[in-house]
Amino acid sequence: MISIIRADVLDVADVVAEHSVKCVVTSPPRWVGNSSTRTGFGTEPTVQEYVAHTKKAFQAIKQVLLPDGVVYWQLGGNDDAIMPARIEVMASEELGWSVGKRVVWLRKGSHQSILRMCPGGESFVFGDDVHDWPESDYQHPEFGALPIELIEWAILAATQVFDTVLDPFAGSGTTGVAAGELARNCILIDRAYQDVQEERCRKWLDS
Repeated sequence: MISIIRADVLDVADVVAEHSVKCVVTSPPRWVGNSSTRTGFGTEPTVQEYVAHTKKAFQAIKQVLLPDGVVYWQLGGNDDAIMPARIEVMASEELGWSVGKRVVWLRKGSHQSILRMCPGGESFVFGDDVHDWPESDYQHPEFGALPIELIEWAILAATQVFDTVLDPFAGSGTTGVAAGELARNCILIDRAYQDVQEERCRKWLDS
């Protein structure tokens, strides 16, 4: 069953039940600084403000995660090459989250980082960390989409059948497609693109 909700990531605790989510899989907007064409997450004037905004998002997400919940936070595409490290340090030192080894997606001759974190402080069982997932076969003129193989890998690593997966930057809805195929419940949250998500996830929607 998939639910699609129009909301901001900072409001997730207002629209998702407390301690109901086992896994978060998402790709937040990369930091681009001040923008005349975009608003919201990713358009903060400085890197420091982007990290502070991310901290607020983490605090909101923790309210809906189960104690042993896991967060997969994809940070590929940032012009600041040390952005993943900045986010890891914030999560570990300021929030006390357990930060696992990064998952690396080898992409187009470069690499992109997926941070693996457990707000409850549980230790991780580490598997392979480097993956050669293909590009997504879904195309949209306004944003990219993660490969479904990446999302399925994260869901299978962190959940069981009928657990709930959350994507608070749902975009194209690929997390919903992966969750539906794997018989997981899923909540898709975004400030826009609900029409895209509904079209792709129609057969699993909560009616």
